[in-house]
This record gives sequence, structure tokens and C-alpha cells, in this order.
Amino acid sequence: MAQIDKTTQFNEQLSITAEDGGTVNYATLSGSIDQYGVPSMSYYINDGVIYREHLSDFRTAWSSFQDTVFAEVDKVVASFEKQWGRVMNFFPHDIAGWLTVVGSLSGAMWFVIQNTFVKSMNDLNKAITGLQETLKIYDHRLDDHETRIRLLEDWREHHDDNE
Repeated sequence: MAQIDKTTQFNEQLSITAEDGGTVNYATLSGSIDQYGVPSMSYYINDGVIYREHLSDFRTAWSSFQDTVFAEVDKVVASFEKQWGRVMNFFPHDIAGWLTVVGSLSGAMWFVIQNTFVKSMNDLNKAITGLQETLKIYDHRLDDHETRIRLLEDWREHHDDNE
């Protein structure tokens, strides 16, 4: 099911009166406030020459435009306070963003751990298993060596070197 979001839009055209009596727009100011009271503002310069000639007027208009948008933001936030008794500091879209961040970081951490610690531990286990097998072979050789020495000693004991 699609959700319809409510926004409030603001637009203003900055213009001058040309020598022939016509109007020339040199800047467009735009702003909006989303349903959570978060503002967004921007401007577009249509005519750079006129903009530079009227820079002071532009700055005054831009400041006034921002004041108007922020005044409306304050009204939206005040309506939240009336509705919930406080300012809403955590919005539903925040949890989606944090879940995305946490999910991505968890995946990256798993990859790092898998390719460093787990791989190292697996290699170490293989090396230990190999050493155990080698030690079994050496133990068997020692047992064989002891058996040979015992047999040789028994043979010497029963045979005289002078014979």
C-alpha cells in the first residue's frame, strides 16, 4: 500500500522591471517542508548578470524567504507538541536508515572477521592436525627404535663377541 506524504511548498521569483517595461526573472527561490517538519530550500539563478547587479536585493530576499520557511517549520513542530505533548525526535524513516546502516556494517564486519580471524583459526587448526600426525609418526619411530635397541641388547647379551 502506497503512503501519501504531505508537504508544504514555497516558491518565489525575483525579478526586475526592464527598460521596455517588461519583467525579467533573475532568480527562483524554492522550499518545502515535509510531514515531519524537516525543511529543504534552494535557489536557481536564471540570469547571472542581473543577479550580480542586484546581489544585495537577492541576499535580502533569500534571508526573508528562509525566515518564512522556518516560521512555517516552527508551526509544524508546534503542532507535533500539541498532538504528542513533546517534539518528536525519532521518525519512522530514521529506523529504516539505521537498519540499513547497521545491516551494511554488520555484513562488512562479518566479511572482515571471516577473512581474517576465522581463516587464521582454520589454518591454525589444520597446522595443529598436521603436527599431531607428524608426532604420531615420530612416536611410532621411537617405539621401533626402542624395540631395535632392546633386540640388539638381547642379542649382545646372549652372544659373546669373541666367538
